[in-house]
Amino acid sequence: MKNNIPFVHLFNVSENHYMFDVNTDSILKITESTSKKVNDLFDKSKHGEVENSEDLLKLRENGYLKSNRVEKTLHPSTKLLPTILRSKINFLVLQVTQGCNLRCSYCIYSGLYDTRQHSKKKMSFDTAKKAMDYLITHSTDSPDLKVGFYGGEPLLEFELIKKCVDYMETMGANKPRVYNITTNGTCLTSNVMDFFVKHNFRVTISLDGPENVHDRSRRFVDSDKGSFRLIKRNLEKFKERHPQYYSQNVGFNTVLTSKDSYFEISDYFNSEDVFSNSEFSCNFVSDAQSKDAININDQFLQEYYYEYFKMLLSKVGRVGEKNVSVIIKQEFTNIWQTRTGKQNFKREKLPSISHHAGPCIPGEKSLFVTADEKLFPCERVSENSEYCSLGSLDSGVDVNKAEKMLNVETGMEKHCHNCWAYEYCGMCCRFSTSQADITKQIQMRCSGMRTGVENLFKDYCVLRELGFDFEVNHN
Repeated sequence: MKNNIPFVHLFNVSENHYMFDVNTDSILKITESTSKKVNDLFDKSKHGEVENSEDLLKLRENGYLKSNRVEKTLHPSTKLLPTILRSKINFLVLQVTQGCNLRCSYCIYSGLYDTRQHSKKKMSFDTAKKAMDYLITHSTDSPDLKVGFYGGEPLLEFELIKKCVDYMETMGANKPRVYNITTNGTCLTSNVMDFFVKHNFRVTISLDGPENVHDRSRRFVDSDKGSFRLIKRNLEKFKERHPQYYSQNVGFNTVLTSKDSYFEISDYFNSEDVFSNSEFSCNFVSDAQSKDAININDQFLQEYYYEYFKMLLSKVGRVGEKNVSVIIKQEFTNIWQTRTGKQNFKREKLPSISHHAGPCIPGEKSLFVTADEKLFPCERVSENSEYCSLGSLDSGVDVNKAEKMLNVETGMEKHCHNCWAYEYCGMCCRFSTSQADITKQIQMRCSGMRTGVENLFKDYCVLRELGFDFEVNHN
């Protein structure tokens, strides 16, 4: 090695000191004295004084404080990519329409983003059939077949959706079928509800909070009329008509803009019976490809973190589950997924050839097909970007393009290989429209991503200190 500076990251949680050892992928609780000595290793003038101290020698004897970095960028799945795209695609997302009956102020089609805008384009059944045939042909080694319906507002094309489901039920191998849909909830008629139940759809409904909050952003097209009351009536009818299915298969997506109180939004969802036992996915307005900066005010963040802290305390029995906001509960999954299974496993060192953790395998878990037959790695990327395009239904997925997206780190090796959060990075092509832009986006977003990872590590350490066992519990 050119140097023996350890590849570690030091952080504190209150008065406790921790070291994340990158090579072994381990988080260690250390003394303040040891933390200071490790930090001194980065100072050339102090390195010699502390290098052979007893506590650092002991850490080295136990396999920590190595200086190894990844030396070559190549995603581990690169060589498997042709096989995966030939026989392991298992989730098809159909953009059945680019039209919508609402005009949400923050929508990716609203004109505030560079990615896309509303249009009258809708998918023909011939295109949908071609896409489903592509899925069936390229999923021979997948355990099941998943089809998602996306818009615009997909239920504007309910007749097409019915044809698609009927086709999937009668074609292909004898595998389980899984159907998903994300809808604004305005078109939930009795027939739609019954159809969802019959085919066991997983339904995600967009709802942002109480009427005054929701209707500020989610209004009907060419109107000042909000959509809240219609959606609420539909939800009450859905739950009354199919109570068991509703509790197990209907979830909600809430977009937070910070123009209102987080407490107000949280209290509303907690107080309404129609949302009891429901799963929520809450996200701040996305800044990926946004033309304007997205700002979250301090008061909103304070209220959010208060509810977040209550959620953490509930995991160790300090706060009752009924006192935890229903819209914050999903945040625990982020902590759990970050570290579970790793603390009792210590690898020897980083591999010499690797790639950061940001990209998924393009086309495998979410092959997005637009109304005009273009293929993309998922519905979150820019439809206007040739860089993000995987090809078309006629040409199929271009393996070379998929390989470039998979190895999005290329060109940023020096920067990425020295990042302690390398294996926890979330950077992928959805943040960019070109190879040059991805380099710019990585540089812009790295600090924020590292902060996010460190905060997850801190929450993990706090819960472990309070007795939560991540290897046993996940609730």
